[in-house]
Amino acid sequence: MEDFITLKDFLRVLKKRKKILMITTLSIWMVSFLSAAIIFQPTYKISRNIVVGNLQEDSSSNVYQEQQMISNIIASYIDIIKSPIVLKSVKNNLNLKQPLSVLENQITIINKEDSRIVTIEVRANDPKVAQEIADAIAVNSQEKMQGLLNITKIQVLFEDSMDETAEKSSNLGIFMLLGLGIGVFSALGLALLMHHLDPTVYSELVINKLDIPILGYIENTEYPSIEFRRE
Repeated sequence: MEDFITLKDFLRVLKKRKKILMITTLSIWMVSFLSAAIIFQPTYKISRNIVVGNLQEDSSSNVYQEQQMISNIIASYIDIIKSPIVLKSVKNNLNLKQPLSVLENQITIINKEDSRIVTIEVRANDPKVAQEIADAIAVNSQEKMQGLLNITKIQVLFEDSMDETAEKSSNLGIFMLLGLGIGVFSALGLALLMHHLDPTVYSELVINKLDIPILGYIENTEYPSIEFRRE
């Protein structure tokens, strides 16, 4: 067996082990594809808008006090949304299996500066589950604000806003390309390993290193030229 391999030998190895190269590459790529399809499932987002106070401008003389009160209500409402008391109620009502920490991570709260609208975004692999969680959080947080803080200036706008995020779809493509690359390099490594373990001698240089006398040469007749004549 040679201790080194030339480009010609490398190409010969690829040609000889082409079936192993194809099978190994396709096998690893298929495993990567199935794993990615399970792990990187599409994510759906449901949004619910909550109005705090009156959207119409207040013409009264206590505009500043009204704005300060609304700001305090919004801050308290944002704290209530992700509070354990709301999350536990939502989990029990919907019979959810995930822990509260996972449920909390599915929820995103958006409130732009000087805006009286609080947006609750819920992400899940199932659009129906995402919608149920978003509705439950909006209703439960509103009830808790009314029951605990006696605040009634909160209105839930039930307008569907669903879209499938593209983040995990792009990750799926990257994962598949990575699996294809791993498959190619693994196949090449396997082919070279089999070549290294192959005891067949392909070069007279190896025979010279082993100090074995050469008795003669046999011409390569793998593809003999055949001449046809028509009589």
